[in-house]
Amino acid sequence: MLSFQAKNDLPRFKNNLSTVLLSNADGGTIWPLIPNPVQGPDWISGGEFFIRNRRQPNLFWYIWDNHILTSESRRTKFSVKISGTSDTEPDPMVMIRADKVSVRAILDTVSTDALTPHNAIYVSIAKSGRSYLEMSVEYKEWGFGELVNKAIGVRWDHVKGFPTCEAPLLTYMPSGGGDEWELA
Repeated sequence: MLSFQAKNDLPRFKNNLSTVLLSNADGGTIWPLIPNPVQGPDWISGGEFFIRNRRQPNLFWYIWDNHILTSESRRTKFSVKISGTSDTEPDPMVMIRADKVSVRAILDTVSTDALTPHNAIYVSIAKSGRSYLEMSVEYKEWGFGELVNKAIGVRWDHVKGFPTCEAPLLTYMPSGGGDEWELA
C-alpha cells in the first residue's frame, strides 16, 4: 500500500482498492485513512519568481519608476531568499511561511521605462507614510507568510509620470485587507 502512495498511484485505483489494517484484520468498523499526496510548489530560497495574485492569477507585480504595481501585461521577476543564508549554501532550502526573507528585483526583467537605479534592488516600504511598496537600496526583511498572505494589497493612487491618471500601487497592510500572493 505504501508503494502505491509513494508512487502517487492511488488516484488510478480510486474506488477499486480498499485496505484493512493488520491489527484490525477482522474487518472492524475502523477504516484507515490514507491521504493522497498532493504535489505543490516548492519555494526554494534564492529562486527567481514572478509574484502573482492567487485570486486573479493574471495580475503580476511590476516595477515602474521605483514603485511596485500590479499589471496584467507586464511583470518583473524577483528573487526571494531566506535571510542569513549565503549564496553558496550546499543544499537548497525550501522556504516556509515562518521564514524571514529578503525580496530583490532581477534587474534583467525590469523594463527600460521603469527607471529603477541599479542599486535600488530591494522591495521595501516607502518612508512617505503611505505604506506603498517601492524599490530601495536598503535591505528589508519580510516574514515570508506576511508577504504572501493578506498583508500586501492594492491601493489606487496618482503616480507622477504614469501613463494614466492613477496606478494600482502595492501597499503594505499589516492589519489585514490585503490579497494573497503566490510565487510563480
